[in-house]
Amino acid sequence: MTDFAAPKDLSQEEKIARLQLIRTDNVGPVTFRHLISRYKTAVNALAVLPELAHRGGRKKPLVAAKKSDAVKEIEALSKLGGHLIVYGDSLYPEALAASEGAPPILMALGHPHLLERNNFAIVGARNCSAIGIKIATAMARDLGQAGYVISSGMARGIDTAVHQGAVPTGTIAVLAGGVDVISPARMTGCMRPSLIRA
Repeated sequence: MTDFAAPKDLSQEEKIARLQLIRTDNVGPVTFRHLISRYKTAVNALAVLPELAHRGGRKKPLVAAKKSDAVKEIEALSKLGGHLIVYGDSLYPEALAASEGAPPILMALGHPHLLERNNFAIVGARNCSAIGIKIATAMARDLGQAGYVISSGMARGIDTAVHQGAVPTGTIAVLAGGVDVISPARMTGCMRPSLIRA
């Protein structure tokens, strides 16, 4: 695993640069982590990226994602009342940061303080039995009452049951798409979990 300094409050310039870096072609979570580890900041990494790509044998110049696009993305999130949570920043969940495939950027709506609590993830089948729904709901409720915030996707079936059981104590819905589009749409009326987009 790549060595990282302790989380701190990153400057807005660095947050924008980290969003640019992960939105750049051929930069995924692993490359992102290696670049930050080696160059210490995304600002530095963006400056050397074209030369690194050239030395690596890339024929076409590698152009970083535009700063203006990153700023627009952050502004759109802010208009929704959302929060940009960047890998390496103090708000980024410690346990998630320790995982190898940690997403460099999280976009959150709702209550980001839930990310600081002990978390328990429960996911399961979309097509499940009635007993499966009952068990998932009870498990999420009991774990929530024991002090855990519960995380799951937003699919029907077990994921839905988990959120319904945990809403009174805290639940986080993890979405692969944008936080501005709750999918499936039927989930918008039954709860308002905190939504996290990776």
